[in-house]
Amino acid sequence: ADKGNVECIKLLLDAGARTDSKNSNGQTAMHLATLAQSVDTIKELIRFDANVNAEDNEERTPLHFAVSSARKSSELVKTLIKADASVNKADKGGYTPLHLAALNEKSQTVMMLLSKGGDVTARAKDGVTALSIIVRRTPEVLSQLATRLDQAVTLLDHEHGDIGCELRVDFRPLVPLSSRNETDLMLCLVEVGQGHRLKHPLCESFLHLKWKRIRKFFVLNLLFHLIFVAFFTGFVCATYLWDEKQLNRALFPPVLTVTCLFAIKEIFQITYGIYYYTKHWENWLQWSVIVASSIILIPPFQYPWQYHVAAVGILLAWIELMIVIGYFPMFGLYVQMLTRVSINFFKFLTAYFCLIIGFSLSFNVLHGNYKAFADPLLSMLKMIMMSGELEFEDVFLNEPLKYPGTTHVMILCFVILVTVILMNLMVGLAVSDIQEIRRTAGLERLVRHAEIIVSKICYFLS
Repeated sequence: ADKGNVECIKLLLDAGARTDSKNSNGQTAMHLATLAQSVDTIKELIRFDANVNAEDNEERTPLHFAVSSARKSSELVKTLIKADASVNKADKGGYTPLHLAALNEKSQTVMMLLSKGGDVTARAKDGVTALSIIVRRTPEVLSQLATRLDQAVTLLDHEHGDIGCELRVDFRPLVPLSSRNETDLMLCLVEVGQGHRLKHPLCESFLHLKWKRIRKFFVLNLLFHLIFVAFFTGFVCATYLWDEKQLNRALFPPVLTVTCLFAIKEIFQITYGIYYYTKHWENWLQWSVIVASSIILIPPFQYPWQYHVAAVGILLAWIELMIVIGYFPMFGLYVQMLTRVSINFFKFLTAYFCLIIGFSLSFNVLHGNYKAFADPLLSMLKMIMMSGELEFEDVFLNEPLKYPGTTHVMILCFVILVTVILMNLMVGLAVSDIQEIRRTAGLERLVRHAEIIVSKICYFLS
């Protein structure tokens, strides 16, 4: 078998040689025939009922060697699969034949394995999925994935103009046979940067059905956050704004109870998967709210730092409520648009912030007799405010200027560079194409929606 000598194989098999004998590497005659790339030898072994799924010491089957062969790869794979070779059997490292075919950049073999049920969501022990390798090494195969999605939506025979026609949707291409979770493919597409494929009608329909299945849990989650924010806001206002001791005592127990429930809910989610949990900033925001709520509950509620925490906490609590509302599809697009524009704006502001610092220090030196410019930090904040509203008369005319010539030049430069050019540039860059922002935000919302559905389904079913 190692030499691919078919005649010798026939003689030995006719003489009663065993097909399941293994060498020191745990390889059977089927493994060696595959390594020798002898299709005829493989067929002869199959005729004598040789095990095409036999494993060597590395738990690799003949199909693992077939997909890695330099020549006749497609013919070898076709012969083995025809004999019921397992296309999703993983070796010790968790690599399936699909992993190896993609690693060796054999597009035709990858397509053949996919057509026979190859699982693109199969994940090796190092976390690498077959789809991630396909995207990097054989991207031309992705067109077959799109074709399979298209073929899953069919219109049954009907007469032209018939409004009672039947549309048949087959979700099986989205649910690999060996997958433990029906939404694995969705999450895998997002992980490898193929989230735009979720815009396909088949994927959107699938996500919609999944959403309907777990929608009640999101409603309960929204009600929980509404109750938390209501109690939290009432307690902060009663304690740190109105100084209502009776209302404070009445709201203390429910706020403490809801905060504890909030923390327990988050801890339970961490136990499901800490890596997935920590990489989403919304979870860090929730813990910030929990910590802020815990701190402001410390009696006697009179420490100055508690007022700072209360102010930040109540803002974060309402932002968190906005995020939770954004989990619902009808509001998700608008929350995602706000997030996208905010990210763009702060990204541009970071790039141009040196200009703001320069002008703030200049006015700090030249106009230090004005209260807003007496301190470098206050001067920087004043510059940011002046970028939108100059307040020329209040700042520069009410009090005599100590250094009039240079100050006037600095004012002129600030108006031109910051108020006119920079602010218009930042606004233009952030919201230059609202339709493109809407499209991008819509895709990001869909991707985030898929991630949330995947995580929540796994979370609730676990």
